[in-house]
Amino acid sequence: ISNKDATIEADGTKSKFCKVCDFEVRIPDENSIVIVKEISIEEFLTEIGTTVTTITGKSSEPWITKSTDGKSVNVYGIKITGAFSSEKHFPASLEKADLRYLDTSAVTDMSYMFSGCTALTNLDISKFDTSKVISMEGMFANCDNLTELNLCNFNTENVTDMNTMFAGCISLSNLDLSSFDTSKVTNMSSMFERCRGFTNLNL
Repeated sequence: ISNKDATIEADGTKSKFCKVCDFEVRIPDENSIVIVKEISIEEFLTEIGTTVTTITGKSSEPWITKSTDGKSVNVYGIKITGAFSSEKHFPASLEKADLRYLDTSAVTDMSYMFSGCTALTNLDISKFDTSKVISMEGMFANCDNLTELNLCNFNTENVTDMNTMFAGCISLSNLDLSSFDTSKVTNMSSMFERCRGFTNLNL
């Protein structure tokens, strides 16, 4: 692909590509997520946590945007690799995150990913690729103010640990996990501990 915009037909759909530095980006339609700039989880979390963001771009390029106070983040065209952990997770100050276009297809562990994000009220992870994830331990633990969570597209066929996954999500009232495959899960201890706000839990 040249540095000029090109139109390529794939699967019967015309898609616009742009060549930007050392990576290629397709402007997505509402049903697709496109490859992207690849960085490690450590690099990604550093970008989220710093005052100045170095990964920026035009509407057709990979970017991470944040509010000046660091409480809101929006990601497009970034692919992260590696594993989250109790030491590597989103910052507690986060209030709103649109992560629909964050490519998580290479993430193997989402343990504690949003753990302790007590200010988080708005989280869109509806297009997450979790096909390689083996642990979701504590993934949303203590997200006190999270009232809504769409996990309908989560692929959990390889997950073995859901320990404390939603523990402390006291503001969640409705949660649909009917699509979850728990055939390999060996630990569900305290999965819904202190979820006292539930009025509808679909398993």
